[in-house]
Amino acid sequence: KRERSGARKDIAELKGRYDTQMRAIKDAVREADARIKAALDPLARIDGGYKAKVDEYEARWKSKRLADLAEAYADFAPDLVPLVPFERLMARFGTEKGKQWDARSVSDKQAEEAMRKAVEVVAHDEAFISDSPYEAQDKAALKADYFQTLDLSGSLRRVQAAKEQRERVARLEQERRE
Repeated sequence: KRERSGARKDIAELKGRYDTQMRAIKDAVREADARIKAALDPLARIDGGYKAKVDEYEARWKSKRLADLAEAYADFAPDLVPLVPFERLMARFGTEKGKQWDARSVSDKQAEEAMRKAVEVVAHDEAFISDSPYEAQDKAALKADYFQTLDLSGSLRRVQAAKEQRERVARLEQERRE
């Protein structure tokens, strides 16, 4: 028992020294953290101010780019503007990764050319719808859906499904009358 008591006394003494040293280390770390925070706070505020200015400039630049593109769109395809607002055209075609119309890495000329190609795609899709074998009512529904989504395959699927549903309903009504 005496030996164990002595060992426990040695353990307590060593733990006490360890705890004292750890407190000193932790206090030193807290003090260093407080000093570095005090030194960095003014710099962080300055950096925040710079970031706000850069963000403001970027927003103005992006807004101008999009306004210029919207104006070019209205000049290039004035008949399409009421059917497909610029924002919808932009959302569908102008957000492709690496080719965003509002990216600083894309020149004004490249952005306008991409917008013109998007208008050509829309015109091609509309011609495809006009030449499709659907009845006039279905073509009108197809165009309306397409101009809302600019997704030709999705519009074709939805209009075809609606047409099939109408045919099923007509057959059901015919069977009920008979």
